[in-house]
Amino acid sequence: MYRLNLHTIYHDEKEIAMLFSQLLKIARFQLIFMALAISVVVASSLVSQWVGKASSPDSKKPQYTEVRTTTNEETGAFDVEYIDANSKVFATKSLKIPTTGWHPEIDFTDKRNNISYSFKHTRAGVKVQFNSKKESYTKVIQAKSDFTWDSGIHFYILQNFDNIIQSDRQVEIFLPEYGKAFSFTLKAKLLSDGQYLVTMQPSNMFLKLFVDELKVWYKSKKYLTKYEGISDIKDAQGENYNTVIDYTLNTSP
Repeated sequence: MYRLNLHTIYHDEKEIAMLFSQLLKIARFQLIFMALAISVVVASSLVSQWVGKASSPDSKKPQYTEVRTTTNEETGAFDVEYIDANSKVFATKSLKIPTTGWHPEIDFTDKRNNISYSFKHTRAGVKVQFNSKKESYTKVIQAKSDFTWDSGIHFYILQNFDNIIQSDRQVEIFLPEYGKAFSFTLKAKLLSDGQYLVTMQPSNMFLKLFVDELKVWYKSKKYLTKYEGISDIKDAQGENYNTVIDYTLNTSP
């Protein structure tokens, strides 16, 4: 049997030692690379998903299900599917947070009622586009510290959580269906069960005719548990739901 004699190739034992040293370095590098790759795969595979069950405040009859999947854990960006009683997706929303600031970009589509709108950051300001059966418009609004739009109110609350707890806050919320901003007063209080209740009361007398006090419950600064009030989601007849939404958090690989 032929035996490979390393000394016939490497006459100097120092060269043999150097060879094994290089092989060990390569092996270590491969192990480190594999460990990093595995950690990235595991981290990216963890998905935070909020499931909101919407029901009528009076009859408790189910209205729709809101499945909110976090697309960026650091910024809180998410995608939403709105699902009817027949398990069909009738509306979607995508929300992204820019690299600077907290005011979100939003894309919303309600296929059932032929409504869509978007908020996009541009050099001139925030471009709003709205389309429905009744009207369509495009306008530019400016992002300010006490001004937000649509689901951006959630991020406003998170940004000012401690301040809202200490004192009432006034915020302007742009409502795409109306094409203008309305003033709301935000109040917060700590409940006996450890949750925080944030209430939003419209300041505008006209809006008070259509919008009662809105209520949002938080278990912590980022843990949304419940919403009560008028919804931005419409039923099949085109009327906004008056709803109670109970949220649960599911984190799954």
